Amino acid sequence: MHPLQNLTVLLVEDTWQIRNLLTSILTQLGFGKVIRASNGAEAIQLIKLMRDNPVKAGFSNIDLVLSDWVMDPVDGPCCSAGFAVIRRARIVSCPSS
Repeated sequence: MHPLQNLTVLLVEDTWQIRNLLTSILTQLGFGKVIRASNGAEAIQLIKLMRDNPVKAGFSNIDLVLSDWVMDPVDGPCCSAGFAVIRRARIVSCPSS
């Protein structure tokens, strides 16, 4: 068994070409599951869904987050802050950059 096979990666990238390239690289490296989001807002929604209904989300944990820094409507730093807030079960609201 590959050591990365049981790990789930959340990839947050707004450029579809880079998102596809990184998905391919992560898969070739042996990561078991790559969850993709096209921006920080979508990533936050995926995390909320995972928290509230992991069966519907299709995953129950995230081991690694790879995120672009500059995205609209929610950028990488705000997205990361949102994850921390969600872990404390609060509503996330981030202003657009």
